[in-house]
Amino acid sequence: QPQIPRLWVPPITHYKSPPASSSSSLPDIDTERQALHFDFLSGFLGGFLINGSTSDGWTLTMSQQQTVLKSALDFMHSNKQRYFKPMIIGALAHDYNVKILS
Repeated sequence: QPQIPRLWVPPITHYKSPPASSSSSLPDIDTERQALHFDFLSGFLGGFLINGSTSDGWTLTMSQQQTVLKSALDFMHSNKQRYFKPMIIGALAHDYNVKILS
């Protein structure tokens, strides 16, 4: 029987303004700041809940959700001995069909 890790955390999603050349009004995900946040949390928890319960998971576009997930996976693979943690991936949307088609 596997043990449940001591604490699962939905990390905060960090944003930055899109580049001036971007036509999007949506903020970009700040992957560098995400990595700093993951680094800090890694010493205190047993796993991550990505695109989880921090309310913005419901409002992220599919592209933003993928960026958050990719930044978490890239971070964990940067130093597997130190950073690798179990992960639960939330598939959040207001429209069920959006997730099915994505």
